[in-house]
Amino acid sequence: GIAVLMVLSFHFGARPSAVPKIFTAPSALGWSGVDLFFVLSGFLITGILLETKSASNYFVSFYVRRILRIWPLYLVSLAAYFFIALPLAHHYGHWLAQTDSLRVWYWCHVANWQSAFGKEIGIITHFWSLAVEEQFYFFWPIVVFLVPKPKLPYICCAVILLSLGLRCAYSGDAGNYPYLLDRLTPFRMDTLAFGGL
Repeated sequence: GIAVLMVLSFHFGARPSAVPKIFTAPSALGWSGVDLFFVLSGFLITGILLETKSASNYFVSFYVRRILRIWPLYLVSLAAYFFIALPLAHHYGHWLAQTDSLRVWYWCHVANWQSAFGKEIGIITHFWSLAVEEQFYFFWPIVVFLVPKPKLPYICCAVILLSLGLRCAYSGDAGNYPYLLDRLTPFRMDTLAFGGL
């Protein structure tokens, strides 16, 4: 809840000069809400994976639960935007610059790869963070299953260092693409792995 409030305050926080800075300053930390959420998510999901590791239906159970928890609301949100809101807006002469050309990227949970390079749909751009999570959790159960529990912390540390190293290596490209380091999964795995650690 705190992570969500931090992000919302960052995006929607009032910053008029008439409001004392002491009230608006906390909204500047809102960017860290996504990182906090990723850490919590990595912690919870890795815990679930470790608890169910010996189950015969380990993979099926995890992926089915994940699909049932995330996809219904996500798919309804996308359908509402692409099939109702966008056509209605276009009909009444609004959002004319927005098209459905990126629709398949959203349906497949890879919209963050377009968003990182400046191609995004303003009203649903926030789904980049869900895309990062879904991509990470596509392979993380495999890692947790294959790696013995005592060695998993080393793998978490390796993922953290890899992600940090990639961000350092590609930091020069961030000038051309301001969201590159924020929205591509390889650059954001460190917080999820930190939660797993």
